Amino acid sequence: MTGRIARGLAAAAIATALLAGCGGDDDADDSAAAGDTPAAEGGGDAPAAGGGGGTMTLDGETVALDRALCLLSPQEAAAGGGEIEFTGQGTGTNGAGDEVLIDLSHYSDESMFAGDSVSVTVGDPFSDEAANYSLVGGEGAILMDGSTLSGQDVQMTGDDGTTTATVSFELNC
Repeated sequence: MTGRIARGLAAAAIATALLAGCGGDDDADDSAAAGDTPAAEGGGDAPAAGGGGGTMTLDGETVALDRALCLLSPQEAAAGGGEIEFTGQGTGTNGAGDEVLIDLSHYSDESMFAGDSVSVTVGDPFSDEAANYSLVGGEGAILMDGSTLSGQDVQMTGDDGTTTATVSFELNC
């Protein structure tokens, strides 16, 4: 139960950070947000935030992602040191009517979480009934091409340590 609360709080914190990144401050220097920061993978410019969508396929079921929130320029990691080089989050609803959330982040080599982090929650993230799957520290699980984050056949482990899930995704930021 404590793990679910911590994950729920972490998801809420990431969503808040992403939403804050989407807002503008008229007095701030918006050069990075304007898309002149090089992308970590695939070249091109990296816009700061989106409002797009995308798709994900979780264990064979395709889910339309109605909304995408992204920050595609490096930011200091709040925990673990190093930087979060890019992050994105998408939400949708599966065929059973359950909320589906995918959370993607790439941490710098200096971070204790170095590499790719992919997590998927099916159901209300604050309930005990939600199914949670994750991969932390993977290499090459998330590819960034311009303002698109994608991955193919990413293997994740459930909270119980025994269940697994496979996800493919494309998030258009």
